[in-house]
Amino acid sequence: VWINEIQPSNISGATDQAGDPDPWVELHNPGDVPVDLGNLVLAVNSTQLSGWSFPSGTTLGPRQFLVVWCDGEPAESTPAELHASFRLNPTHGVVIVSRLQNGARAALDSLRYRDIPPDKSFGSFPDGNPLERSLFHRPTPGAPNTLAASPTLVFINEWMASNTGAFPDPADGENDDWFELYNAGNNPADLSAFTLT
Repeated sequence: VWINEIQPSNISGATDQAGDPDPWVELHNPGDVPVDLGNLVLAVNSTQLSGWSFPSGTTLGPRQFLVVWCDGEPAESTPAELHASFRLNPTHGVVIVSRLQNGARAALDSLRYRDIPPDKSFGSFPDGNPLERSLFHRPTPGAPNTLAASPTLVFINEWMASNTGAFPDPADGENDDWFELYNAGNNPADLSAFTLT
């Protein structure tokens, strides 16, 4: 069982049965047999592996995904929708899944995150691969992860690579090189998590 995807800052994405867009963690079983999660614990402190315990009888079938809402509202849990007793930090943190081994808690998997933009997610690609973690522009709770990005009609529209005085930098008056982006779409473009190179 692996931590496959997390969304620590869910503003307008998937909602739980109460209609709340809360943070969530997704587990994945890439194997061929069901896994009993009844002895597993989710934690958010790497020095204290005790945390929220999966209810007895919770199983994760072969190649299935399981979403746990990390909203600090365990009273909302039902057999069909799990809610952890903690809320994910929206900016940085760690999520750990552990089990009891030789009388002590042992980590099965962990995922450390930092600066995930709102409504983006972070996790394994391909699914169940803890060595290849990526930022996802399209969160997929309960489904396979994808590296596809939302369509964005933003273009480099103009640039000046040898500015000798035609257009000084308004911040300091110096003749710096520059470029201009243009949004050709009809809606605002979210450029968070995009990079320039």
